Amino acid sequence: NFPTPLNICSGDIINIGNTSPNGVVGTWSSAFSNTVGATYTFTPNAGQCAVGQTLTIAIRTLSLPAIAGTSQLCEGTSITLSNTVPGGIWASNNTAIATIDASGTVLGIAAGTAILSYTIASGSCSLTVFHTVNVHPLPKPKLTDQNFCIDSKTGLFISDIILNCAIPNSGYSFVWTRNSLPLPTTGNSHVADEAGIYEVVVTNTATGCSQTAQCTLGISAMPTGTAVATEDFQNNQIITVTVSPVSNSYLFRLNGGPWQQSPVFSNASEGENIVEATDTKGCGTLTLPVYVLNYPRFFTPNGDGYNDTWNVSLPDENGSEIYIFDRMGKLLKSLKPSKDSGWDGTYNGKMLPASDYWFQLHYRDYQGGEKEFKAHFSLKR
Repeated sequence: NFPTPLNICSGDIINIGNTSPNGVVGTWSSAFSNTVGATYTFTPNAGQCAVGQTLTIAIRTLSLPAIAGTSQLCEGTSITLSNTVPGGIWASNNTAIATIDASGTVLGIAAGTAILSYTIASGSCSLTVFHTVNVHPLPKPKLTDQNFCIDSKTGLFISDIILNCAIPNSGYSFVWTRNSLPLPTTGNSHVADEAGIYEVVVTNTATGCSQTAQCTLGISAMPTGTAVATEDFQNNQIITVTVSPVSNSYLFRLNGGPWQQSPVFSNASEGENIVEATDTKGCGTLTLPVYVLNYPRFFTPNGDGYNDTWNVSLPDENGSEIYIFDRMGKLLKSLKPSKDSGWDGTYNGKMLPASDYWFQLHYRDYQGGEKEFKAHFSLKR
């Protein structure tokens, strides 16, 4: 009682043995074919009280042409594949390399090889054809934003800028533009002598894959300028830096400290200070010495090696003189400004008591003008 007719798909495995479903053992007239339909006769073995049977096997055959379309594409680009038989399903065996949608549009994801398939179905039968695609890598050119440095005296660029896109000349073509206008350069490097937006399109001559790199070349300059402190001998000395040209690309620092955007420094130390103004776009650093005039507010002549004498330090001590008085106006000492020596708190060899003392300083300021300054300080014991 073999089922007949038996409908199968071309190429299916035929699992029919020499024993019928109701246990009759026999032989078939010929071997089964899974590609050509035919009728087969089953002859039972003798002694089973059974009669022969015929079995018709019908083969359902599907036809599907090859997939049409190119097999080469670049990362990030797409191609379209097609098949003349409609209604099939597209698939990719590696979606990390290439994907394909229901319309047959293939998108290159990463360099490598993927096998794409197109499958049609009819009833329980299906047929699949395959298409291999190669996804080629894109060139990876690199350009960096830079700045031309201007000579502050001539106003001319100090030097040209060489743009190199980091791709070898061999095997690639190059198209350069500045502000979207073509440049004559055809190699991997361009010598730029104008500010603007530069772009290079690099193409792999073997695969046709292209990638673009862009950079902006601006203009900057090393600052020039001055740094001055506030009025001499103020308690909070403030240094102000004035630079040219005016730019927000400058940073400032005092005595090797942290860089800051503000050109103003408070509580500057007495004596020589070093101010730096640097161009963050790489065009250099201006260094300016600034002398802050101030005086000690007290001294302690106790012989411990700290603040044992009192004096004022000046950048130019020539022609300067200090006169020290007690609170009654009596002249106790006259001396030259110095950073190495000073008044020890004595008068005619005798130690004076802890108190406030007054002084008068005659000196020249940083512009060379004659100045006089009066104030007081404390002697502590």
